[in-house]
Amino acid sequence: MSRLSQEIWKHGIDPLEGLNEDTEDLNNVDQDQLTDHDIERPADSLMNRDEVRYSFTFRHVAPFFKNSTVIVGDSNTKYIKFGKDAGTLGKWLPGKRMWAAKIGDIPSPKDIGPYRNIVIHSGINDIRDDFNRASNRALIGQLKRKCDDIQKLYPNAKLHLSLLLPTKSPHVNVRVRELNSLFIDFVFNRNNMFVIDNSVLGTQNGCMPSKYGDFNIDLLSKSKDAAEFEQIIYSNNLIPLISVATHVKPGCNETLIDNILVNSTEDILAAGILESKVSHHSPTFCFISCITDKDANASVPKHIPKFQKE
Repeated sequence: MSRLSQEIWKHGIDPLEGLNEDTEDLNNVDQDQLTDHDIERPADSLMNRDEVRYSFTFRHVAPFFKNSTVIVGDSNTKYIKFGKDAGTLGKWLPGKRMWAAKIGDIPSPKDIGPYRNIVIHSGINDIRDDFNRASNRALIGQLKRKCDDIQKLYPNAKLHLSLLLPTKSPHVNVRVRELNSLFIDFVFNRNNMFVIDNSVLGTQNGCMPSKYGDFNIDLLSKSKDAAEFEQIIYSNNLIPLISVATHVKPGCNETLIDNILVNSTEDILAAGILESKVSHHSPTFCFISCITDKDANASVPKHIPKFQKE
């Protein structure tokens, strides 16, 4: 039985019912009153019966379960789809999406389930309400209780707390920055809890640009939008890994509108695009070194698939 399966399922077996009572009754009875049937089953055999009782549980944990993810969030997560079909996250990222328009709507831990990654993206609707809005301190307290319950039931799960996305309203963004600051303070020094930072999506004044969502900005062009986008990502210490056209459509100019942004290239082994296209888009990829001490002596595969080089 693997350690992974032990973390997911609780293994155990209940003791035999009435064993102790039967043993005590047999020991306290007058030996002259024992029947032949009782003598054939001495007290010692009953007392040791629980010592030879075993519980065997055989369960297989598929390797892709290590990537299993549940996303609990508002309308910003509505287009995330899990599954094996086209347009989904694929077989190697199994999971589900759960609706939580506000922090108070985050489901109970039992409803969320034992996933390895639990992502919470909620809160923007709480601070948009000008009439019935709770204070940021009250909201962070509510979120803390939700997260504490989740980590108590699933201590080995990784809990990812997504910071609120900037909006197009400077007034609302003041509240966004205040609540995000409390989010970061809350996560600091907590085990198995991480922050997803969305500040890269804001401009210099902290607002979401009206043209941003799905970026669709051609980094091969010399346009003002491309220059502004590059300024935002580089000022946030992010580096685009793809530098060739990713969208090629007959009768149109080739564009680079699909990219991978990282904050360090130290562990990047390779990056590029695949030749097979999906709706005229070339899938992007990157290989990241994740070698541990255990894997240091592992053999290198002899056959490595050939991809289009950058």
